[in-house]
Amino acid sequence: MKNDGGSAIVEGSPRVGPARKVARWLAIPVLIAALGAAGLAAYSTWEYGSPRVAMLAFRGYALAVNPANLSLGTLTPGVDVPVLFTVQNLKSVPVTVVGARSSCRCTSVTGLPMVIPPGGFADLGASIAPRLTDAGKNLSGQVHLYVDVPSPPILFSVFAEVASSEPMHQGL
Repeated sequence: MKNDGGSAIVEGSPRVGPARKVARWLAIPVLIAALGAAGLAAYSTWEYGSPRVAMLAFRGYALAVNPANLSLGTLTPGVDVPVLFTVQNLKSVPVTVVGARSSCRCTSVTGLPMVIPPGGFADLGASIAPRLTDAGKNLSGQVHLYVDVPSPPILFSVFAEVASSEPMHQGL
């Protein structure tokens, strides 16, 4: 049998229309793009250690702080709690952390200024000191690091609940 287009049609075989042919050809670039995206994700995770840090680097951040959000659980009022954060330099030049500012009076950063070599890591010390007047409250502080190279704001957060300071009653 012949159709109007001059090609043979075999009975029982499905006819492939032009839209289906285009869809088949488009599948190849889509597959290549998906494989490329998967490869980029794998490379960036290998290069920077995690997808989160890779995204920070791609967005132009100078540093990544780990953990970015730290929950300390329940703290005792009047007791200073030291904590350590790991700071990673995402740049190909040394980065100096020249200062820090906290949104909470209970949080302070120690050991500044600090120079971090290209691609290197450093420990950043901080101290959380809930006051007696903070008893029974939830504390949250956001710390902004200031660096000597262009970068979007580098922030990390600390959360804690402060135990109630009600006096213990002893039985008579």
